[in-house]
Amino acid sequence: MAQGVAVVKGWNRFISDIVFLGAGASKSEGAPLQGELFEKYFQDVAGTTGLADFEQDVATFFQRCFGIDSREPSTLAKGFPTFEEALGVLELALQRGESFRARSASALNPQLQRVRERLVFLIALVLEKSLTEGGKHHRALVERLSREGTLRRTTFLTSNYDILIDNALIEAFPDFDLDYGVEFTNPEREGDWSRPRKGKAISLHKLHGSLNWLYCPTSGSMTLTPGDKRVAKLVFSPQPCENCEALVIPIIIPPTFFKVMSNFHLQSI
Repeated sequence: MAQGVAVVKGWNRFISDIVFLGAGASKSEGAPLQGELFEKYFQDVAGTTGLADFEQDVATFFQRCFGIDSREPSTLAKGFPTFEEALGVLELALQRGESFRARSASALNPQLQRVRERLVFLIALVLEKSLTEGGKHHRALVERLSREGTLRRTTFLTSNYDILIDNALIEAFPDFDLDYGVEFTNPEREGDWSRPRKGKAISLHKLHGSLNWLYCPTSGSMTLTPGDKRVAKLVFSPQPCENCEALVIPIIIPPTFFKVMSNFHLQSI
């Protein structure tokens, strides 16, 4: 069994088989583990985005909090903190209402919150860069389940944000729908993604969010962008909600010591 994939067999015909996809499943396709995210960002992404403010905020954070100068290979070689450690420092300060030197946590100048948001978007940028192709192991999994005749009774659970398993299922079975367990706005739009049909849907539950989910914090609506890691594009082009024109945001629960699962859609999953 591939690292990062767990299979639980249903014990009778009323219970689904469950396939759980963890970080190892994405790693097998070229995605970094959470402890490798920052190194991957500075190696392959920083300097290529054209987002000067974004890159400066991230670089300054690592220089002032961890003594890592992104311009000096000698300091980069010392290694980065894990994502949990880096985000934990920010979240603890935000919870306590504390500030870092030259980085305010006040409501009037919420720089720490902005850096936190930058680090979450950093995940999307790194995955966008790392997973331009791939998915062969996910496709092999789907094809095997299909050959064995168990796909229809299989429920997929994943803690990953990428859309590797989404695309593998859609490519292999274009006549089937994906049931994410949440309601999207798309069915209200002519010619867009439709609601899962009873008896023609495969359950895919993404426990920590997804790169193809856009959430409006004003209207509470969710929009699905099938086959498109749209969250990574929000860094470059903020997108308004089609219902109320407020800016949409990602639903990504990052690797952190302070996981907050308060979003209604994630709670329903």
